[in-house]
Amino acid sequence: MAAAPAQVAPFFASYDQHTVLHPLIVAIRPIAARPAAPDARWYAITDRMRMGPLRFRFTYTAALRDAGGGTFISDAFQFPRVHLHNITRCQPEGAGTRVDEHITIDAPRLLIGYVHQQAFLAHRELLARLKQHVEAAQSAGMV
Repeated sequence: MAAAPAQVAPFFASYDQHTVLHPLIVAIRPIAARPAAPDARWYAITDRMRMGPLRFRFTYTAALRDAGGGTFISDAFQFPRVHLHNITRCQPEGAGTRVDEHITIDAPRLLIGYVHQQAFLAHRELLARLKQHVEAAQSAGMV
């Protein structure tokens, strides 16, 4: 995207703007740290999902860590036994930033296809919205 890593990375360092950028997230609230990652910031996140004609909301926990150098690590723990481990890197590329995500998904066999599809679509939309948001702010002279 046509913005410096210093302008892009803050969106991954915090979940503050994810209710606007992530298409599934409807609410985020900080919670106390958990033993699984005591050095991380922890959140309760509520998503709005759709499966066929059914629409539902569910809340899960997520841990977010700044690994330095434009790298952010997050872990989302959802029911039933769904875990998404995400490594996001914001690296300089030309006059802008390249954002790479690597997501590892652990889920029950019956859910893995659905979880993979939803994560892929949601994060593709998240990155498109982030690009639009950052470049619009840059054009308006806000960054």
